[in-house]
Amino acid sequence: MHIGWSSSLSMITKASRSLSVRPFIKVLEVGPRDGLQNEQRVLPVATRSELVHRLDDAGLRHIEVGSLVNYKKVPQMHSTLELLKDCYDVDAKVSVLVPNHKQLHQLPKHVDEIVLFVAASDTFNQRNINTNIEGAFKRFEDIISELKRLHFYNRISIRGSISCCWGCPYEGMIDPHTVVDIIKGYERLNVDMIDLCDTIGVASPKSVEYVLNCVYGRMPYSAPFSLHLHDTNGLAVESALQGVKMGIHTIHSSIAGLGGCPFSPTRAGNLDTVRLVEALHDQGYPTGIDEFKLGNVSNWIRRQL
Repeated sequence: MHIGWSSSLSMITKASRSLSVRPFIKVLEVGPRDGLQNEQRVLPVATRSELVHRLDDAGLRHIEVGSLVNYKKVPQMHSTLELLKDCYDVDAKVSVLVPNHKQLHQLPKHVDEIVLFVAASDTFNQRNINTNIEGAFKRFEDIISELKRLHFYNRISIRGSISCCWGCPYEGMIDPHTVVDIIKGYERLNVDMIDLCDTIGVASPKSVEYVLNCVYGRMPYSAPFSLHLHDTNGLAVESALQGVKMGIHTIHSSIAGLGGCPFSPTRAGNLDTVRLVEALHDQGYPTGIDEFKLGNVSNWIRRQL
């Protein structure tokens, strides 16, 4: 059967589209920290360590292991320093949330990244970290000074996280200009990545597009952005894909969709890592993650809880 030139061209075009190279998307796993911190059951260090190692084996290459917050307020994060020491053999990049400079001298040498955090809402900040945006950045300066004193600064990555970018449980909608101002503050600190976080799960593909356009349109940035989405409205996967289309190459997710912020009354669950990876693979984006092993990890942690 003869195939005309126009038909042949159409077939070639479709084939080239299907074979087009998509960028690698890094999935930043926050289950061991942002996931478990909002579960009622407090898991022992051995179980949390096994979770990290199982995620590592499934192909996750960036894992937020825990946080050095006040354990009386967040008991699920007890003994994080002990957990970090047990992760010496993990291939993934190991991150820990750091609220102040006090425990930095106890960080194991194999920790790859610390995470600073502040909200784009001062009401949220007061309830979460007992200060405002200005006070938070004063703490960040103290943390960086301590890192330099300990000779950690040149070997450890610093990630700056911004909560409530799409809305606050106390103040409602957030002005993107506030988010941009915090980004500028992080840029002055020379952080390596900046997280844009939807703490209460109100983001949609349209609002992700709007906020990212506001952010990208203000100034050139040296640090790349990542997206941290909660799935209250069931649009987290679609919102993540919108971010990827707009140049975001790192997406946060939590195994089995565990957790959320304990200081948010809505306590929205995180974007499920399994759902995210399946969606990315369906769209042709490589992640380096084994879906079968990932599913097994999801089933396993559900049983532990």
